[in-house]
Amino acid sequence: MKRLLLLIACSCFAISGLKAQNFDFKIKATDTIGCAPKKITFDVNSSSSLSVIDWLWEFGDGGTASGPQPTHTFNTPGHYVVRLTMVLPSGATSMKVFSYQEIDILPILDLGVQHPLCRNYCPIISNTAMAQGHHDPGWYLWSTGDTTSTLRACAPGTYSVTYNVCGQTLSDTTVVIARVSETLADISYTWLCSRQVDLTVMPAYENVPYRLWLNWGDNTSQTLVEKNRHALTFDHEYAVSGDYTIEVHMEYQNSCADIVTRKVTVRQ
Repeated sequence: MKRLLLLIACSCFAISGLKAQNFDFKIKATDTIGCAPKKITFDVNSSSSLSVIDWLWEFGDGGTASGPQPTHTFNTPGHYVVRLTMVLPSGATSMKVFSYQEIDILPILDLGVQHPLCRNYCPIISNTAMAQGHHDPGWYLWSTGDTTSTLRACAPGTYSVTYNVCGQTLSDTTVVIARVSETLADISYTWLCSRQVDLTVMPAYENVPYRLWLNWGDNTSQTLVEKNRHALTFDHEYAVSGDYTIEVHMEYQNSCADIVTRKVTVRQ
């Protein structure tokens, strides 16, 4: 799946209370994508005036190095996250700051397992093995005859691609599933001896903002707008014992929508 956050040029600090502007730095690389085996030289671009005690590099493939400008050879295709730990002086002790850089060593290919197809929404199938923003030097041939690096799939079915890069050929297959009549929210509920009902809702899609409208069936409701996919928990106490129908209306930004109903009986 596409990564929510790019790690490129990201830095963080191991000690709180420090002024971030004194430690702004990022990893520089001669290349961020290439064919295996690929030799890459790394450097540090820093605005800090402090001296550095040590540079500790982890290349994501088990290799390590020290020093400000290491060179490392990636021998196996894959997606790697290079981590740099800079040890800086801090009085009688030392402190550490970190930075990360994504590296793609080709050939790598992953279309994902499946993609949802809903009303007015056609999923975009792409090579999710690579980091966003990296220039892809490969050539694609889809089962539809398209030769673009991504494919807009507006019909359910199985899609495959042949990927040529670095003198090698890879292939992968994925499935587009029509979700028009399927439940897009997974709901579970329990009730106690009181008239309280606990409700858990799991949105259907990663990285798709949505609006939720919840009707408890007793003339009370609530609305929620969210950007990230995570389990949502709600609780509600009914004033009167009885049988109720709970409705969860999900409206996704990708034009998918669904209404899920659950019947609940509360007694006291």
